[in-house]
Amino acid sequence: MVIQPLQAQELPEPDPINGAAIYAARCANCHGPMGLGDGELAPNLPNPPTAIGNPDFLAANEAFDIAQVVYNGRVQNGMPGFGNENNSDPLTDQEIFDVVAALSILPQMNQPIPAARIFGQVGNGSQGELLTEGIVMLETFTADFEPSGTFSTDILADGSYSFELSDLPPNWLYRTFVSYNGLDFGSNVGRLTPFETEATLNVIVFDTTTDDSGIRVSQHQTLVDFGPGNVQIAEIYLLSNSEPLVYIGDSLESGTVQIPVPDGAENVIFLQGFGGAENFAPVENPAVENNIWRPKLDVLPGEATLQLLIRYTLPFEPGMTIGHPMPYPTDFIELAIPNTGAAVSTEVDWRPEEPTAGLDGQADQRLRFSRSPMPPESTWAFRLVGFPNLVIDADGNRIQQRDEVSEMLIGAVVLVVVGAIVAITGYSWTQQPPAASDQEALTRRIAALDLAYDEKTISKRAWSQKRADLLGQLKSVWK
Repeated sequence: MVIQPLQAQELPEPDPINGAAIYAARCANCHGPMGLGDGELAPNLPNPPTAIGNPDFLAANEAFDIAQVVYNGRVQNGMPGFGNENNSDPLTDQEIFDVVAALSILPQMNQPIPAARIFGQVGNGSQGELLTEGIVMLETFTADFEPSGTFSTDILADGSYSFELSDLPPNWLYRTFVSYNGLDFGSNVGRLTPFETEATLNVIVFDTTTDDSGIRVSQHQTLVDFGPGNVQIAEIYLLSNSEPLVYIGDSLESGTVQIPVPDGAENVIFLQGFGGAENFAPVENPAVENNIWRPKLDVLPGEATLQLLIRYTLPFEPGMTIGHPMPYPTDFIELAIPNTGAAVSTEVDWRPEEPTAGLDGQADQRLRFSRSPMPPESTWAFRLVGFPNLVIDADGNRIQQRDEVSEMLIGAVVLVVVGAIVAITGYSWTQQPPAASDQEALTRRIAALDLAYDEKTISKRAWSQKRADLLGQLKSVWK
């Protein structure tokens, strides 16, 4: 049965500007930047793409009919459907009608912008006042999110700033930032088009503190797996800061927040998250002392402004207890373990939750447990009971484990990080100014890219593809 999109009148008015951004990311490679059927992939298709931007085509076809084709696709012509049932990364009905509305303005959208203005105010979120002096930097990015230039201007006495720009390529992205007390604070990401030639990009800065009393763990999630003779642990921390101050730690050498590991932990790996469960990169030169790891990463005000992952192994023993101090108050605590014979004792406040299935709904099923929030300086711990009777080797093969405690556990288990995806917003990202190393430059680009996606100035696919590329580059410079 052909699945129809919603009727256009059931949706809000289409937004052609948003549709043009989606078109550039999802359609232009086949249909061409102005919809003339001359995209870079057009020669590889079994049939030439329709010139959907041609005025004659638009005059001869109703918007709903075009939207229906976008939703369902034309497989025989090599065009996939973009509707909810037809694509692994579907467009919403609203987005489809936005794209259709954009077709008539593609020629104008691809014209240079003769004059434009980016402006805003700079405020101090710690003091509740405007910043009346300093420098604002403007970063510009191409539509493919490649850096294209940096400009600067003074903050005026009323806390405002303004950039007057001319002869701009269409669909570039823009972000402003201010260096304050040795840290960089950035705005949201804005886009200028021939139809939107002004963008307001406000910046909020904060004072700093060495007092960690405002730090708490809003979420702590743990994944347990089993390797040959050991237990493999992955802990995710989503750290929040309730004070209107950036926590910077006692010194650069000593690091900032405390992330402990159990006594005897081996093969410790410390990583920083960039918004998604699959997007982590090594923490550069963490401070380590007495089983406590500290990143040299500041914690900005707000919810879940720093995401950290620490992985380690411990020798497996029947009935073993795994635990460590938890320096900060912890709100939400969850633990997951494969449902293959081993379990977690419920003696210490752990409550079983509904299990979740793996990819096949069976063998990868995990048992989940949660416990009550913990006050600061508590001990986080759990005791394993039983042992796994099924493990997965390094090649992903399932191996039956013999029911003998003395036998080593076979195979290696691939760690899959679980946790909430935290969008980095507005002023929830900072680095030492300005791009003193490749790591800092790439991290800044990743953060700006996340902001652009959060502000819906780029599509999900463009964000995902570019993020994967940048994460690869970031990981390579840490090797």
